[in-house]
Amino acid sequence: MLNLYDKDGRIQFDKDREAARQYFLQHVNQNTVFFHNLDEKLDYLVEENYYEPEVLDKYSREFVKSLFDAAYAKKFRFPTFLGAFKYYTSYTLKTFDGKRYLERFEDRVCMVALTLADGDERLAESLVEEIISGRFQPATPTFLNSGKKQRGEPVSCFTGSTLVHTAGGGRRRISEIQVGDEVIADDGLPHEVTEISERVHDGTLLWVAYQGGGVAVTPEHPFLVHTTRLDRVSPLSGDGDDPDNGIIWVSAGDLDPAADRIVVAPHIDYGEDRAGRTTVVLWEVTEYDDEGEITVYNLHVKDRHTYLVASGAVVHNCFLLRMEDNMESIGRSINSALQLSKRGGGVALLLSNIREHGSPIKQIENQSSGVIPIMKLLEDSFSYANQLGARQGAGAVYLHAHHPDIYRFLDTKRENADEKIRIKTLSLGVVIPDITFELARNNDDMYLFSPYDVERIYGVPFADVNVTEKYHEMVDDSRIRKTKIKAREFFQTLAELQFESGYPYIMYEDTVNRANPIAGKITHSNLCSEILQVSTPSAYNADLSYAEVGKDISCNLGSLNIAKTMDSPDFGATIETAIRGLTAVSDQTDISSVPSIEHGNKLSHAIGLGQMNLHGYLAREQVFYGSEEGIDFTNIYFYTVLFHALRASNRIARERGQSFGGFEDSKYASGEFFDKYTEQEWKPATAKVAQLFADAGIHIPTQDDWRELKAYVQKHGLYNQNLQAVPPTGSISYINHSTSSIHPVAAKIEIRKEGKIGRVYYPAPYMDNDNLEYYQDAYEIGYEKIIDTYAAATQHVDQGLSLTLFFKDTATTRDVNRAQIYAWRKGIKTLYYIRLRQMALQGTEVDNCVSCML
Repeated sequence: MLNLYDKDGRIQFDKDREAARQYFLQHVNQNTVFFHNLDEKLDYLVEENYYEPEVLDKYSREFVKSLFDAAYAKKFRFPTFLGAFKYYTSYTLKTFDGKRYLERFEDRVCMVALTLADGDERLAESLVEEIISGRFQPATPTFLNSGKKQRGEPVSCFTGSTLVHTAGGGRRRISEIQVGDEVIADDGLPHEVTEISERVHDGTLLWVAYQGGGVAVTPEHPFLVHTTRLDRVSPLSGDGDDPDNGIIWVSAGDLDPAADRIVVAPHIDYGEDRAGRTTVVLWEVTEYDDEGEITVYNLHVKDRHTYLVASGAVVHNCFLLRMEDNMESIGRSINSALQLSKRGGGVALLLSNIREHGSPIKQIENQSSGVIPIMKLLEDSFSYANQLGARQGAGAVYLHAHHPDIYRFLDTKRENADEKIRIKTLSLGVVIPDITFELARNNDDMYLFSPYDVERIYGVPFADVNVTEKYHEMVDDSRIRKTKIKAREFFQTLAELQFESGYPYIMYEDTVNRANPIAGKITHSNLCSEILQVSTPSAYNADLSYAEVGKDISCNLGSLNIAKTMDSPDFGATIETAIRGLTAVSDQTDISSVPSIEHGNKLSHAIGLGQMNLHGYLAREQVFYGSEEGIDFTNIYFYTVLFHALRASNRIARERGQSFGGFEDSKYASGEFFDKYTEQEWKPATAKVAQLFADAGIHIPTQDDWRELKAYVQKHGLYNQNLQAVPPTGSISYINHSTSSIHPVAAKIEIRKEGKIGRVYYPAPYMDNDNLEYYQDAYEIGYEKIIDTYAAATQHVDQGLSLTLFFKDTATTRDVNRAQIYAWRKGIKTLYYIRLRQMALQGTEVDNCVSCML
């Protein structure tokens, strides 16, 4: 009913609120486990291996109780049905059989706070206050996993006779496996067992019989299945599931032979493909005839969460990697991508340094195959990881615009591309320097340079060369192989491809590096184009071990709700709490399986504080998105956030006596970064924005404030190398009841498909029937106002902002080129997707429908 006007032509917002209320009354409340008090609840959750005792042991029980009391005293309620549905289906803790809920929203908030605070009571209290009030929202990996004992891993639930696949091709009883043994994990490779869990089980055991074998398990043990029944609550979220295509985790006690097929290892030759997974028939699930107590086991496997049992059944964040022009780096990068993708992380890789198609190998001409075969290897690798525990579409590759393979690279995304080169699931990004735009403006030829020759002549990888600065020098250097294309035709090709596929992403290379305060060069971005950090290459031995560990990149993200942050009783304290919370995520991150990522994270302590709900806030305050007042607010808001973020990082550095690695070579240490804030006055340009900050009681930093902060930073340093990045917030926006990121709404009433329940409608935050005019959608607003808004924010963000451009179906490739050039001129760092509105076909419209676009 939310999507239909009432008899008076008004949107029925009350229907969404009623749907949320009924969802709790008819579903959540009836399926939530009851506990008499918090002590009983916490004791149960620890004893039954739901919560990590190590998290709670860092605090007194009295403090923990006071924290939960404070959270519940806020009387939190989900204002929308979709927010509640997203939380209870994807985030909250469930019983091992997946049928009942063990947490309410307040419990999840407290466990996140206790985990991140790591024993710091004051920080835990601050985090609860900021999260429960909706001002700060940790990203999905943090909000989903913090404090949970399992965190995607299965509990100890196999009987001792269960056969485990071991290195060498044999199978051994799980009770005979010892720490140090190697077992076959979900990647098909041997991995060391680091820990063995065992416990006495005196309840029911189940015999799960399937094509090729069977296994005795406890009822709560989760199996990955292809199902025709999506009405069940899954005990796990993520870790290889694909609910839209029927791939979900189901507890053994809830398996249904009539609906489920067991997902097995892909090498099982008698399996059948279901939604891209190898599956076998589930014969039956019966009680296992084993009276009395029995010991059950689970293995903890190095670098993996899974291992293969019986006849091959599979049981149960964002990263950037450099790839150099040698086989060792290519092989190690593919391995690292598998490791990271398996954990559900998105992985972006740089291909700019790879020698082009037809270049020499060992001085023999026409030997290199270029970047396309590597892309195919990566796509297959991500597909393999997806089958065995990661998410679809977890990879992106970036290539420099002046790489000789650039057209081959782009052609892989064409709808009519030959299957031998077509790339279906990898995302593509192109790195474009200023010189490319200058060549197009003058209608000049555009030269593409051999990375092999450039590295041979300059002694550094192609990606580390300033192409704009060295362009004419390289054109004149006869030692460098080069090919020639038309610059304008290159941009025409980009626009055509973006119309077809939405790709590629664009990184404006020189804009990014001019704004970079850290020594070194930023060469590429991530899957969502908001992470912009310096990376350095690794060197490898012949056996792929590290001769020198370089510096790669991980993303530790969380976002502020702009509207709620403007309402904060202490704006600066809200920012500082968010910075400290994200710093805890960085400090607690362990990516030892990829040493270059781990090394980079430990050196940089880099985080990405994002923002969301800009459009919601502006509309609430009766300001049009993209208007003079809207852009003025965006400028002053991000300016003020930057000041408090830097101050918080400086305070952490003072407390710990430590700055990020390389601080002394940064523009922070030299003071250059602060010049634009100390040498000019920043203040609202409109009376409306000045009044908004005055009414909120928020002090706008003065030049003297910046001079004082500059002195503190130069003396004590900064703990975090990077502080801000604005991602395209997804699920967390619905839970937080925010408009996504800082772009406009795509529709006043958003339509989403949520599994078996079908269409779900999400109304824009703060929208009512009296302020609809302020909710112009992104297609109506147009690219110029969106770019202007992002440009106002960009000047105060050290990393990137995920910027999607929206076009009506009447747009042409020339319009896309104009937008690309306009973004470059306005100082935008990256462009994410291009979205085209598909209008409803004549005769298919629904009368009285608020959002009827097909």
